[in-house]
Amino acid sequence: MSAPMNPRARHDARRAALHAIYQYQMTNKSILDIMSEVLADPYTKVTDIEYFQCITQGTVTDIEEINQLISPVISRPIADVSPLELAILRIAVFELRQCLQTPYPVVLNEAIELAKKYASSESYKFVNAALDQLIPILRQHEKKFHDQ
Repeated sequence: MSAPMNPRARHDARRAALHAIYQYQMTNKSILDIMSEVLADPYTKVTDIEYFQCITQGTVTDIEEINQLISPVISRPIADVSPLELAILRIAVFELRQCLQTPYPVVLNEAIELAKKYASSESYKFVNAALDQLIPILRQHEKKFHDQ
C-alpha cells in the first residue's frame, strides 16, 4: 500500500469490510462477488479500495488461523458469538497480524467504534476484552514500546 494513510478512508474501508465479512459469514457467496456488490452499492463510501480489498480478502483467507487466535480469549464457543461481533473481531485480528503499519491502538479503537455503531449495546465490551488479550500476543514489541 503505497498511498499515504488517510484515517477517514481507512475507517470507511473497515466499515465496508465489516459489511462484506458479515455477508460472507451469513451466505455461501464468494467473497469476490460480495466485495463487488459492496463496492457497487451507492450507499457504501469506500475511498481506500485497496485497503478494503486487503483486509476483506485477507480476513477470509486467514479465517481459520484468526478463529484459532480468537477462541481461547472469548468466554463462549466461537459459534455462539454474534455474527457482527465475530466479523469485527476477525477484521481486527487480521489487521493486528498483517497490517503492522497501523498502530494497535488504532485497530482497537476502530473495532470498538464499529461494535458501538453496528452491534448490540454491550458488544464493544466483548470486543475490547478479546482484543486486549490478543494485542500483547500479536503486537508484543509495539505493546512494550507503547507502554513505556
